[in-house]
Amino acid sequence: MYFGASVNESPVIALPANAAIEGGAMLAVTLSETGLAIAKKGEAAIGILIAETDDIGVGETATIQVKDIGLWKAGAAINAGALLASDANGKAVTAEDGDFILAQALEAATEDGHIIKVQIIKAGKSGSGGAGPDMSQYQKKITVTGILKCDDGDGTITAATEGTDYSKVKKLADLEDVEGTDAPGEGKVLKYQTDKWKPGDDQTSEAV
Repeated sequence: MYFGASVNESPVIALPANAAIEGGAMLAVTLSETGLAIAKKGEAAIGILIAETDDIGVGETATIQVKDIGLWKAGAAINAGALLASDANGKAVTAEDGDFILAQALEAATEDGHIIKVQIIKAGKSGSGGAGPDMSQYQKKITVTGILKCDDGDGTITAATEGTDYSKVKKLADLEDVEGTDAPGEGKVLKYQTDKWKPGDDQTSEAV
């Protein structure tokens, strides 16, 4: 129980339709600034029209279940436990990569039109580790396009070898211009000498 009127614990809400909906009972719907519409494949559905829904005219109010356990009409065979998304007609199907997961099946469906119990979970888009962003763009091969190095002597800045594959580099010694002869240790530094970075001791004074 909540004190105050700002929290609505009801599993259903009522909203107007932006177009006529016939036979919409137990189908998923989306919400836009113009109202409700039957969800299309993979769209981010707000919920499911309740079983008692009659045909709905333009602008008429419909009741949508937005959380908890309810009924959803299947669009194909579904296994119990499957994560579910909308097909092109607002029916429940097993979610594919990129589909918005609206619910999880609590029982199996054997065919199109079968009505099953589902738990509405709104888990985001399927794929890429489930709910969450697609990280595949960050897993591509890394190549050098702008790494700089300081030339010995006059301090001239020059570009490292462009196109070098750095995706397999795991330690400094794996780099061609690093001479890793010393074991890592406290106070160790790299100094650029004779075309290579070489281990040395930090000569910086620690005095304050």
